[in-house]
Amino acid sequence: GPGLADALLATGLPYYDFEKAEGYSAARREFMRSTRGIRRFGSAALDLAWTAAGSFNGFFEMGLSPWDVAAGGLLVQNAGGRVTDFSGGASRVVDINLGDGSFVDLADGAVAADVSLSADGAFAVLTMCELAAAAAGVATVPPPPPAPLPAPGPARAGEVVVLGGTGFLGRRCVQRLRAQGRPVTLVVRKPNLLSAELRDGSVRVFVGDAGDAATWAAAFAGATAVLHLATAAGDDASKVEAAMAAAVRAAGEQALAAKVARFVYTSSTAALWLGDPGRIDGRVGPDPRPADRSAYARGKIAAEHEVTALRGRGLAAVVVRPAIVVGEGGIAEHSGVGLWVRDNHCVGWGHGDAPLPFVLADDCADALVAALAAPAAVGASYNLAGAVRLTAREYVAELSARSGRAVQFHGTPLRWMWLQEVGKYAVKALARRPRQWPAFRDFASRSFATELDCADAARDLGFRPEADRARFLDRAFAGIAR
Repeated sequence: GPGLADALLATGLPYYDFEKAEGYSAARREFMRSTRGIRRFGSAALDLAWTAAGSFNGFFEMGLSPWDVAAGGLLVQNAGGRVTDFSGGASRVVDINLGDGSFVDLADGAVAADVSLSADGAFAVLTMCELAAAAAGVATVPPPPPAPLPAPGPARAGEVVVLGGTGFLGRRCVQRLRAQGRPVTLVVRKPNLLSAELRDGSVRVFVGDAGDAATWAAAFAGATAVLHLATAAGDDASKVEAAMAAAVRAAGEQALAAKVARFVYTSSTAALWLGDPGRIDGRVGPDPRPADRSAYARGKIAAEHEVTALRGRGLAAVVVRPAIVVGEGGIAEHSGVGLWVRDNHCVGWGHGDAPLPFVLADDCADALVAALAAPAAVGASYNLAGAVRLTAREYVAELSARSGRAVQFHGTPLRWMWLQEVGKYAVKALARRPRQWPAFRDFASRSFATELDCADAARDLGFRPEADRARFLDRAFAGIAR
């Protein structure tokens, strides 16, 4: 392989813990002088894989966790390279038993030698994955495909069509509707993911998406109400706004054609401007400056404007905006708390000392189902925020204590976060890879400086969020085991 002078190295840069920054900078300067160059792509696993493949001649980084280097380090090791700590010795961060009595030691800071990928290395990685699956009790053989779904029959009296009924909130809404004895119709894209109790014919299931007008027309025909929980976003941020608006427009037009009595759209408090001190209720509409918001917020704003237009055409529509929804089956690393740069490091939208509008998924589902029939709800909009208002610091501390993981919160001034994004924007612009300008307004709105008044939801929907702090925490973090 090449000598150090001809080597191309990969590395990572610290972005939250700068305790070792001075020593790291010194090492980087030395490598810049003595090698052909250094590249930084942002993923230690990818950098190690490219080192194993020979695209890079080495990799170094400080402060990595075992999951950052386990798979990539094994690739390097089995491709003929070395994985060490910065003193050149073996690390004791994690040992991987390959089943034949041999072990691979992976380092907290890794330096990998010149290597090329081999068949033996690939086989070792597959073996490691199989052993890990066996140790975790995870099946490696896929289950047999489920039986075909029964053909959906005609709509029953009081039929409720649920879009997004297999999601975090949707599952809870479907459970409540069925418990009330109300007939349910689901429109799904992946029917094989449905649980057994939804496949026995008691729930009508249509397979399709927002672009399948014929399927939606058949599903909506004869229905009494529609509960829209689906988020049609996709992977292209530039198309999120149009996709969300088009999906709501299509559903609303089908609901008008089917003459449904109630259409409930699940929006988000992300659609609101929440960057000023004060207090608002559901009567306050979406942010009047959508161009200065993120793609997701713009999508929700555009969708709410579609609902307003549909109301003008006679659709009996209700808009419900949940705030930071938590509960069993949800994502603990919620973006409403901060920017999760890793699964155990959260950079706050500010210093993290302001109370945030958390709300339990179960409480949201109760309100959404109530909105399908509440007489006063037609034409109204509601915000849903719970009675227990944790700060971002308190939430992360609770997550750390209940999970047994060292989860850290990093309070950050909003202006500083925004300036970092401006820097990234400039780099992209110079590389002629345009992206949306990172408007400060979006960062300010994420701080939830505006308090959400939910008295209207309590009055019209019977919204009674969990008020006991201990019970709220138990329910918010249910399923998160130490």
